[in-house]
Amino acid sequence: GGINTHRGAIFCLGLLCAAIGACHARGTPLTAPAIRQMLLARWGDNLALHANPASGNSHGLQAAHLYSACGARQEAALGMPSVFRIALPELLHTLSAGGGIRCARIDALFALMANISDTNLYHRGGSRGAMLVREHARAFLRSGGTADPSWEVRAIDCHRIFVAARLSPGGAADLLAGACLVHDAIG
Repeated sequence: GGINTHRGAIFCLGLLCAAIGACHARGTPLTAPAIRQMLLARWGDNLALHANPASGNSHGLQAAHLYSACGARQEAALGMPSVFRIALPELLHTLSAGGGIRCARIDALFALMANISDTNLYHRGGSRGAMLVREHARAFLRSGGTADPSWEVRAIDCHRIFVAARLSPGGAADLLAGACLVHDAIG
């Protein structure tokens, strides 16, 4: 029906699976830097050629052009820095502090929402919607994220605010899926 649900996740996960597979085929130990380097070495140039197409009608491309936001194509062309420099470090930080995998993933999601230009948010809510999500995510993290005993109440409050404003941080969710895949791969 013209809805691109999971399109970004499929793109992100497909590229990361290919990079992980290429590392495995070459006998390269699976580390986050090795996976990212493989992604850039094998597909970076080709992804860069398609990062800013002159035309396209997807919601992500429209939002990227209108708001000068980084979309999935540009993120991939840059070697998915949001996966490797934002989500994965946050996930590992929470785990090393004694948080479980659920908490680690929630903290990583909030870190992504606080830092990326999510074209889905721009499409649904414009600059104001994207800023609303960013501000609430930053406040969640400033208050300790999942280390704060009231984190679930605050996370649900954010969810309700986002739903009321028809905002869905789908780009952040796609990148979280990528970070979870990399985390499992380097295990």
